[in-house]
Amino acid sequence: MDFLTSTTHLHITTWVVMLVLFFVAVAKYSKGVHMALRLFYLLAIVSGLALYLEYRATFEYDIKFTFAILTIGMMEMVLVRGQKGKSTTVVWALFAVFALVTIFYGLKLPAGMDFF
Repeated sequence: MDFLTSTTHLHITTWVVMLVLFFVAVAKYSKGVHMALRLFYLLAIVSGLALYLEYRATFEYDIKFTFAILTIGMMEMVLVRGQKGKSTTVVWALFAVFALVTIFYGLKLPAGMDFF
């Protein structure tokens, strides 16, 4: 399990691929892309959970983990509500807020990059 926690590269890669798949699925919905996106949800959660268990020293890690799960939930809600033809405006706004908070904490924490 050391490969999951030695660096954050695996986790960042899963998030980048997940975001690309999400925007592809939003632009042109495909059941295959949605299923691949769900696989990357799981990969991001597993790699994030490994990092969380390794580095959680402050309450900020709990906040980041919570907002990451909320971000994934909003991504799924945007796709499902959009596929059903329901309004997604509020869900898009929540996704944007949760994603920004998650990225901020991910970069701010000691296991992240030193931008802040």
